[in-house]
Amino acid sequence: MELEERKKLLKSIRKCIKDTEYPAKSLAIADNLLGSNDCFNCYGYLFGFTGTEYIRIYKRGLWNLGYLCDTSFRFESKREAEEILKSDFEILKLKLVNSSEAEKLKFGELKFAMYYSDYDFHFVRQNADGTWSHKVGWERYPESLRVGENGKLEDVLRNKPDYELVGIYKVNMREGEEEFNEEIENIEDNKTQSINENNSISR
Repeated sequence: MELEERKKLLKSIRKCIKDTEYPAKSLAIADNLLGSNDCFNCYGYLFGFTGTEYIRIYKRGLWNLGYLCDTSFRFESKREAEEILKSDFEILKLKLVNSSEAEKLKFGELKFAMYYSDYDFHFVRQNADGTWSHKVGWERYPESLRVGENGKLEDVLRNKPDYELVGIYKVNMREGEEEFNEEIENIEDNKTQSINENNSISR
């Protein structure tokens, strides 16, 4: 992907994050997207993007784990998958921290669990009312999850029994925008400086 195209993509994603309410109030994303449910998988559902700008992101390639750090499906263990997850969020300047089922969500926060099985991944997220939900694959609608009496998430994926819980994470989606914008500007400055240096040499 060319530098300008990648910068445009990253800016679009950050704008989607800015325009999205966290935590989500319910399991639905948006009425205008539920009719096009094959546009997003569990990773897209995690972010809860809405609107036509979100659809344009998907036209650039399938949104999967590692999409941002350009390592989609190149992981062979749950620890490697976790590192790729952290890399994706780092590119957006969103800081992941470890969390738990019982930790309360605040305005602007996203809390989710990540699962891993045989080179694949799955995500479930917690909604503002404390319930958990997910989207299985590309073609199905979002679903609520029934958590056991102990409140633990390990055994909730009855339709994905081989998936092992990697971790539960929380991130403040309202932070990092200024840092992100500064980095994008630095990329632009570095490119400009490089062009000027090359022109100077060519003369």
